Amino acid sequence: MPSSPLLLALTTATDACGVALWHDGGLAAEMTVHLPRRHGARLAPLIRDALAHSGGLDAQDLDAVALTAGPGSYTGLRIGASTAKGLCAATDAALAPVPTLEALAEAGRRPGCVAPGDVLGAVLRSRRGEVYAAAFRLQADGPADDALTPVFEAEALETDEAAQRFEALRRDDDAPSGAIWLLGSGAGRVAGALPEEDAFRLRADALPTAAAVARLGVARRAAGTVADAAAFEPRYLKDFHATPRPGSVFE
Repeated sequence: MPSSPLLLALTTATDACGVALWHDGGLAAEMTVHLPRRHGARLAPLIRDALAHSGGLDAQDLDAVALTAGPGSYTGLRIGASTAKGLCAATDAALAPVPTLEALAEAGRRPGCVAPGDVLGAVLRSRRGEVYAAAFRLQADGPADDALTPVFEAEALETDEAAQRFEALRRDDDAPSGAIWLLGSGAGRVAGALPEEDAFRLRADALPTAAAVARLGVARRAAGTVADAAAFEPRYLKDFHATPRPGSVFE
């Protein structure tokens, strides 16, 4: 296994569609388009352009493909999964799925801002007043001081229930002290349901970036945490419900 793989990272779980290339031990390129519902048209050109702007790298040389594996937009996840699976089949690259909310927490770790011991609450909007939420703590001690450790796993929750989870973390006397951050498109929704919103730090503009997916994907591939590309399915956390357009025959 090469010590410095060529890895392509895809992020399609939110309104942002992005790709990144990891090469020679670091980020070689990252490109993002913020156009909702255009992932199907934009993803392939972004991959092509990222390769072209990275010294002429070729998709056939890929060692791994990482992607946001869910939760998130049902359509976006399907587009990302089908593209990643196709690339893996064509190039024999390994598939390294990265949980979307872990990628969001990873992207929110701003040096000099988030400190060891802080909790990073990753929250994305869902439909019908729900959110997808998970929490991670930035490791304060041990062999990997910068590692993210899960506090609670990703779930689809009512907004009030998610707020209660984060409020319970704040009031837990047995937990290590540190700031609690709310990151992502659902952060404002959850913050509005908290009894003491000012006790939390809010970054509603945070996204699960392709660069974050690349960093986590490289680590997962090195640890052997890869998936069978042919059998892989995104982790949706909830069933898909289509909303009929105005004037459709289903109204």
